[in-house]
Amino acid sequence: MRRAGLSFGVYVLLCAGFLRTQEKLEEVHLRNEVLSQRRQEVASTSTSCCIYDRDPHHIWNRLFRLFYLRTGKNGRQYGGAELDPYVRVETRYLIVGPSHDEAIRLLDHFLQQHAELLIRDPLKRAWMQRDLIAIYNWLADSDTEQKSNRAQLQAKLRETIGRLALTDDEIQALPDNYQEAARSKAFPAIYDSRDPDRGFLPPDLFDPAGSWVCLSEQHGKSVASEHLIFFDGRSVFLVFLDLPGGRTETLAYLEKLRTIPTHWGEDREFPGGIMVPSPEPPQLPLGTRMALVRQAVLMDNSGRLVPTHLTESAQIRVYRSIRPFSDENAFRDPPQRVFELRVDRQVLFSGRSGGFHAVAADEKEFGFFNIYRGPDEFEDENNPEEAGQAIILRQCGGCHSSPGIHSFLSYSRERFRISDDLPPPKLIESTPAREAAVEMEWIRHYATTTDLVHP
Repeated sequence: MRRAGLSFGVYVLLCAGFLRTQEKLEEVHLRNEVLSQRRQEVASTSTSCCIYDRDPHHIWNRLFRLFYLRTGKNGRQYGGAELDPYVRVETRYLIVGPSHDEAIRLLDHFLQQHAELLIRDPLKRAWMQRDLIAIYNWLADSDTEQKSNRAQLQAKLRETIGRLALTDDEIQALPDNYQEAARSKAFPAIYDSRDPDRGFLPPDLFDPAGSWVCLSEQHGKSVASEHLIFFDGRSVFLVFLDLPGGRTETLAYLEKLRTIPTHWGEDREFPGGIMVPSPEPPQLPLGTRMALVRQAVLMDNSGRLVPTHLTESAQIRVYRSIRPFSDENAFRDPPQRVFELRVDRQVLFSGRSGGFHAVAADEKEFGFFNIYRGPDEFEDENNPEEAGQAIILRQCGGCHSSPGIHSFLSYSRERFRISDDLPPPKLIESTPAREAAVEMEWIRHYATTTDLVHP
């Protein structure tokens, strides 16, 4: 009986210890979340203060803060470290009220004082132009009724963007920051399955003889058309594929994809207009890697839109298993590992590691891609700002959650095919230069950015 009583006492102590441990773990987790949020807030404020010049009151910094920082109802500031401004189609910020008046006043001051001459560094001029083009394009898409205010702001932005323009030679001389990052060895060169959350940067991504194959579609369409259209021609998007056997296996796999699916069939999981290749295409082998590279488009001093070697971001997915994210174990053990390297303006201008920082596993931002037409988080009285924030590296799974090759939506799905009689896309080997040329052709015909050249 004594032994049984002792065992019960030990059991009680163990349970109490377990509960205390759980409480401590929850406390640590909560503290880490709070610290992570504070780090992001501090980083956002500090990185947006003196990006283009050490003087926080420099007009270039003031313009950037006005366009890329938003103040929430809670008094906190958000943005500044992201590639894109926090604006939606329904946003009224900058279009009406004090923010519009301030934008007009600052741009007038910029133009009257020829503030474009204050900074001569071609890289900073290129990036400021890139930042302003994003605002210009958004104004063209805005649904608000203040047409005269939008037109007034667009006209001043158009002149400012033109004054920041570089010559063609200067644009060609801009750094290839991806290659600079690879040479810096600031990031691991390969994916390490033993450390699956650590981002990496493949140094041979652009090597024409390397294992990565730049993809093209033989009918002349952009492989990343959804991204190209959404960002309205202010960036080009390059897609790369790398199977575990290297370039030879990747090319052989593409050949199979061009022959096996012959037509479109209804998707059994998502019936009603969404079509998938049929018969079933060969599946990706485990360990396959796919990369999406976003590069800036600029306007030169002759009014031409030109692609550049300025890489804005590189998103890489590694296929660890072939099962959908809807699988009950997918959250705990994701079928794909997603990584992203994106430009930090201050790091870029300092010349370190190609300007990139690796997006952390817990890093958050307001969703942007494909929810551009949602309500403005900072103007929606029914929701706090934090409700719109999401883990960055989980957002890819929203669209690319199907198993293996079916997660490559540019290949595997066509929505509401009615009059287009083309068969499933035929993916072929290409080069970054050829793919950029394909996308630039679309940009010159359809993108809002062309309004800068032909208002």
